[in-house]
Amino acid sequence: MSKKTKKENLQRGTQNQSSSGVKTTTDVKEDLVDLVDKAENVMKAVTVKKSEDRAGLSSSQIRKFLTAITSVKNKIDLYKMHHREDKEKFSRELALDVKLLKTTLYYQASRDNSGAVKNFVTKTDLPAMIDDVGRSYEKFHELYRYIEALVAFHKYYGKE
Repeated sequence: MSKKTKKENLQRGTQNQSSSGVKTTTDVKEDLVDLVDKAENVMKAVTVKKSEDRAGLSSSQIRKFLTAITSVKNKIDLYKMHHREDKEKFSRELALDVKLLKTTLYYQASRDNSGAVKNFVTKTDLPAMIDDVGRSYEKFHELYRYIEALVAFHKYYGKE
């Protein structure tokens, strides 16, 4: 996406926000499209093709993190189902579970001797995104979709 297009999207996004500052459905969809583009670019950079002769980020390494975040997602979905009055935020306990995802990332990075996981953590900006979630359903959903996109692009670009 060109800089001009991104600038136009940002301007359009500002125009689509309601007076309360809450994002509209169009804004959320555009944010997710940007995250998918970001995921593709990151995975192009960090994925080592199977034909190359060096160690890279393995499917099992990235899927371990997907499993961890899916577990948290299931807890959040259950909470949302039982606490319908909390339309925008989940509990502090679940926010802690989200924050603990960083420990999973850093643990995997510390176990990897090749540096591929550290490179992945750095390029994906996942720690900052995890910090940004707070207690927001919307931010968590964006994080989850971003990770799904990372896994999909890793699978795709890793096969070439």
